[in-house]
Amino acid sequence: GILRDVGDVSTLAALVAPRTLAVAGPVNSVGAALPAAELPTVFDFSRRVYQLAGAGEQLSVTAGTDDWLSRF
Repeated sequence: GILRDVGDVSTLAALVAPRTLAVAGPVNSVGAALPAAELPTVFDFSRRVYQLAGAGEQLSVTAGTDDWLSRF
């Protein structure tokens, strides 16, 4: 998909700051679901950018897709 051609999702997510962003069920470059334990590391850059923008609470990253809407 296009995301693989233009950059990684963490960097693209940071570009959205400080707007609200929910990332639900992220996958790796081969389409496999990322384990929940890896999400803090994978989205560390995004989280830091959101925090620098004073909007740390506006970024939500969850491994599953079932409850992502309830975070807002």
